[in-house]
Amino acid sequence: MKVILFDFFGVLSTPAYMEVIKKFIPAVQQAYWVKKLDVLDSGEITEEQLVAEISAYSQVSPAEIWMIANRAPKLNQKLIDFIKNDLKIKFKVGLLTNIPRSLLERILKEELNLFDFTFISSELKLIKPDKRIFELAVSKVGCPVNEILFVDDGQRNIEVAGSLGINVIFYNNFTSFLKEVRKYI
Repeated sequence: MKVILFDFFGVLSTPAYMEVIKKFIPAVQQAYWVKKLDVLDSGEITEEQLVAEISAYSQVSPAEIWMIANRAPKLNQKLIDFIKNDLKIKFKVGLLTNIPRSLLERILKEELNLFDFTFISSELKLIKPDKRIFELAVSKVGCPVNEILFVDDGQRNIEVAGSLGINVIFYNNFTSFLKEVRKYI
């Protein structure tokens, strides 16, 4: 293995806008707003636009929505530390994630420099599980596909990456991840 790519939400951090949707959007409308997150992730709208839309729909102030969205994400510090202390020494590591850069930079801050590669959906205008985002990542990391490991909590994302020959780990929790990653490192 030469390169290990990580998803962000569900792996390195808890989600940001799911708590906003659950708190301010009626249950019958939540599926629509969850799909709206794909529009954000694809770069078609900005975070500011999403917040304005949620505010207009829910009649909750943008300031309150921002507060919840910024409070919600919790870094998976065990995994960040493992990347920093164990993986980064031996491998190139990167992000392959559906997220706007603005959100990623706010949550990761100084930890962002841990990553050699950042494949961010909003910049690439491609979102997982579109196979083209994986093909692009493979072409940019500079090693054979069978020397890349991808870690994600989305089953469909894992399936698509695996179908391209990328080694994959479905992320459930840190303990099971450690057990699985040992097979590759």
